[in-house]
Formats: sequence, C-alpha cells, structure tokens
Amino acid sequence: MDECWKAFLQFWNAVIGVTTKDVFTVAWIALQGAYLEPEFATAIAYLENEWLRHKEKFVHAWTDHRFHFGHRATSKAEGAHALIKRELMVSTNDVVTVVNALVCTLKDQHAVRKVALERAKVNLPIKLLIPLFRDVVVKVASQALHRMLDIRDKQLSTGVATTLPPCTNTMKDSMGLPCVHVIDTYLRANAGSLQVTDFHLQWHLQPIATLPPLDPRLQIREPDAIQPRGRPTGATARRARTTRREPSGFENEEASSQQTRVNRRRELREQRQQAVDEVDNTQGSDAGSSSQRGGCGRGRGDNTAIDTVVEGMPTE
Repeated sequence: MDECWKAFLQFWNAVIGVTTKDVFTVAWIALQGAYLEPEFATAIAYLENEWLRHKEKFVHAWTDHRFHFGHRATSKAEGAHALIKRELMVSTNDVVTVVNALVCTLKDQHAVRKVALERAKVNLPIKLLIPLFRDVVVKVASQALHRMLDIRDKQLSTGVATTLPPCTNTMKDSMGLPCVHVIDTYLRANAGSLQVTDFHLQWHLQPIATLPPLDPRLQIREPDAIQPRGRPTGATARRARTTRREPSGFENEEASSQQTRVNRRRELREQRQQAVDEVDNTQGSDAGSSSQRGGCGRGRGDNTAIDTVVEGMPTE
C-alpha cells in the first residue's frame, strides 16, 4: 500500500477514536482539508455517505456513552452461535430436537454460571483486601474491582492526584463503574471505601436488599508500611535461594580461628620446605668442592644439617 494511503487510514482511525462529539467534528473537517487531492475524493465521499451515517455505532464519541461493559467486538455472539451449532450437530433436525438441544444447553450454562456466582460471593482475593474496597468486596464482581485497582495504580500511582483531566463520564456510561475522579474522592477521605451504589447493577453479586451485613474483619485497617526484611523491591542483585540459616557469632569466630590455623600450617610448611631447599643447595655446593679436592665430604644420604635446621623452626 502506498505511504499516502497508509497515512490516510491512520488519520481516519484517529478520527474514529476521538472521545467527544465536538472534537469529532473538528477532526473530520481536518481530514477533509488534509486530503484535497482528486485521488482521495472518492474515498472521502465513500466514508461520508456510507460510514458516517452510522457513526453512533462505531465512533468512540458515541459508543463510549453506551453500556457495553467492555464488549466492543462480536466475538461473544459468534461464540454463542458456534456453541448452538455444535449442540445441534446437523441442520436437518426437527423443531422438537432443536428446542430440546437449546434447553439442555441453557440449563448447563446456567448451572455453570450459578456455581461461579456462588464462588465469587465467598472468594476474598488478598489483592482486593484494601480500605478502598472494604464495603464492596464479595458484594461486587471481582472483575470490576480489579479494573478499579488498575485505574488507581495507573493514574494515581504516586498517591492522591492533585490535578486530573475533566471527567467525561466515559467509564460510568460505558462500563457502569466509578471513574478515577470518584476513586480520587474516596482516597482523599480518611480510608474511604467505594460503595455498592457506585457500581451498575450488572456488577452486583446479589440484590442490594439482600446484601449480608458487613464482615467486621473488613473494618480492620492495613498496618503502616515498613521496610521488609530480605531482598528489597527493585533490587537487581539476586541471592541464591536457600533455607539454610545464617551462622551465629560463635560459629563465625570458630571458622575464623580454624582458617587462621590452616594458614599458619601452610606458612610453616612453606618455611620448612624453603629451609630444606637452602640446605640442599649448600650441601650440593660443598660436595662439588670436595670432589674437586679428592672426593672427600658428606654424602647425599647425610641429612643431619637439614634435621638441625628444621628442628630449630617454630611449630604450630
């Protein structure tokens, strides 16, 4: 594809991705003004006549204010269609067989969803046991709370933000979740917690009227953060993983003394060997002189001088 057309498509994708209607109008006019060449006239006319008639269905400035709960593609519907086809197996069944197959499929899915819902009501992920979720944990779906946690970590990672961009209500209108401004408000309060009413009914694990009383254990606040023992967070040097304890002071002293004794023995052996070598060299010289004078002198087997030198050296 030509580079000009690649740039044109990138511009068009940017126009689709704008978040407000006013910005969309400005972006579309900018696209038309940037590509006045005749080769782009047909493409712009096609977009305007065929696609912009349905802009409310794909431009983010509109779709971000419709409840879709994060489902922007048709993969869910395609998956359901594939499931039905798999259960029917053939396309020549009679109506009764089709109805019975669909009923069995729906019952199985309902049983699976019911088990997952009951498990979510008693599941307490450690990551979600924080003051911000004190009043909503096990009452709101964990998927919604994890999304709130991601928003807090990304946009309020350095603490309570002092300045935030203006709120567009995108998160509330499309996902039924409180936005970062609401999270910021609760964080500014003293250990404030989100409320069940901040979430759309889609995220509730059970009706508000039947909610159980708040677990007293969730009222316990988190302890103050201190510097933990062990390898600090973010450290690059890695220590070998082992369960062996560190040696005590007595063991360190004993090991040091043992090493000192080993070093002392090594020094004594080296000194003795050096003394033996010196005596051998001296006797070798004397033997050579004696042989020149007539062969008289001490033989190689006489080690009296060596023993005398070695015995005079200190021991351990």
